[in-house]
Amino acid sequence: MNSKENFSVSKYGRHYFEDVKKLWKEQYEPNYVSQRAILFKWLTEKNPFIGGDSPYFLLLHREKVVGMLGHMPLEFTVNGKKKRGYLSQDALLALNYRGKGLGKILLQGIAEQVISFAGAIWFNEPNYRLYLKCGWLDVPGFYPYLKILDPTPFIKERFKGRILQNVASFLAKNFLKIREGLRSSESFRQVRVSEIEQFDEQFDEFFLTVSGQLGIIVMRDHKYLNWKFVEKPFHNYKRYAAIDEKGDLSGYIVIKKQVIENEVRGKILDVLAHPDKPKVFAALISRGMEEFKKVKVSYVEIVCTHSPFNKLLRKLGFIRARSPLRFMVCNWENQFSEQFMGDIKNWYLTYSDVDGDAWEIDSADKW
Repeated sequence: MNSKENFSVSKYGRHYFEDVKKLWKEQYEPNYVSQRAILFKWLTEKNPFIGGDSPYFLLLHREKVVGMLGHMPLEFTVNGKKKRGYLSQDALLALNYRGKGLGKILLQGIAEQVISFAGAIWFNEPNYRLYLKCGWLDVPGFYPYLKILDPTPFIKERFKGRILQNVASFLAKNFLKIREGLRSSESFRQVRVSEIEQFDEQFDEFFLTVSGQLGIIVMRDHKYLNWKFVEKPFHNYKRYAAIDEKGDLSGYIVIKKQVIENEVRGKILDVLAHPDKPKVFAALISRGMEEFKKVKVSYVEIVCTHSPFNKLLRKLGFIRARSPLRFMVCNWENQFSEQFMGDIKNWYLTYSDVDGDAWEIDSADKW
């Protein structure tokens, strides 16, 4: 490998697009490359918060693109006050350039060019160690929650033999039915939850009303919500809004179904409810579960870091996953304390803040 002096970090511009596609072509199937190109343009050209920032940075070796990393510009609110920030995502190095310490050059190059804080979610072990070496702060306690509707796939993983699997599946299904029957849903029936096609300006006022109670959160105004959940190519999202008993908009939820190896799974991508109205959160989750049951999902996943909402999830039959996801932050030192930034309870994060879904080609099957 040539001297690291031959490498540089540059902001992405449209003139680099064909070079980026060459990087993808050595690692992805041709059909997915064309789909990924559509998604990439949606991410980099439609983001309503992009301003004059670059959404990606490129690692160049003598002007050749050999690596890339998303550094998505976003508006956050911190205890209700607007703050510029970023979410790091989509790291990729050319195959012949891996394992040579170049990821550190890319991360350091970005840190030199961007001064506002950034978060990053979901790492494999090598990337996690790399980010630690580059000074990123680990924020523990970022757990997904699951609700199992059909235990059969889990039982097949844990038990050998068809008879044992059938018996265990029968017992587990009946246990889940009994447990679900004991839950009362009458307390939130007064909340009206309706499907919506898009988000209007009412959601701007709603977000401003609740954001001051949610710590650090990406600003979910109607432009951002429509970009993420209406304009995104290849999606099968369903969107719902909640109106409380007084007739006020008090929350929303976005859900999707996934078909993985012939197994149907449910994912709650995003949910936001008024923190002072737990009935609204419960009503939104319950409506999502109704839709998931119709398509017979095996289980439902959600990530939500707001502690009171997690308590409600447990009451609604969700269990915390054994293993956490990883969340890390950088460039916070001149703006916040480590104690504040390093406490997951001071963040409001959902699956919508993770970039993995942005690259998925969802099934076009109707619900």
